[in-house]
Amino acid sequence: MYVNVTKGNDVSFLAQLVTTTGQPVDITDIEIYCDVVEYNGTKVFSAGIQKVSPTDGLFRIIFSRDKTSLLTSRKFYLMDILLVLPDGRRRNLPRGGIVVRVYEPVTSR
Repeated sequence: MYVNVTKGNDVSFLAQLVTTTGQPVDITDIEIYCDVVEYNGTKVFSAGIQKVSPTDGLFRIIFSRDKTSLLTSRKFYLMDILLVLPDGRRRNLPRGGIVVRVYEPVTSR
């Protein structure tokens, strides 16, 4: 899966956590973290997370403009989502991360 990001812009994505059968997962008691990393594993920044509708598994991933300005145009990064369950177990979703493609902002001449 790819996500397109324009360098220097505020960006947010709405995501939903569901079971393999498509049922929403209640994320009220689940901690969610999102890191943007280079392919070599170097962490670039942590994204903001906002729970929108926890009982429906909906949350928003937020990249502020000061964070996206740290990204290099025409480069690919990985977005790793970490879930910390109430019993302390940790799960990375999705396996392998989500690829972030970075574009230079378009300006009018």
